[in-house]
Amino acid sequence: MSDLQARANRLLGYSTGSAAALTAAARMDGRIAAVVSLGGRTDLAGLVVLAGISAPTLCIVGEGDPQAMPLNTEAFSHLQCSKQLTVIPGATHLFE
Repeated sequence: MSDLQARANRLLGYSTGSAAALTAAARMDGRIAAVVSLGGRTDLAGLVVLAGISAPTLCIVGEGDPQAMPLNTEAFSHLQCSKQLTVIPGATHLFE
């Protein structure tokens, strides 16, 4: 299997599902090409899991989501991988 095939898996988690995607990425180290957390409860993954993710990670959060905004900002500071935090202006938790 080529390196490209081995890293073809991508994970997407929304809300509480973000913790599951982040946890899977940490456990499947080297087999995940990218992770996207959309309005995620990244706190549920835990700091050890966040620090253990090697796949590039994108956290997307709505500017008008008072719960997810601080959680994603905190999680972002613990990620050791290539990472990006994108804030969607005016969006809520459901990105409305």
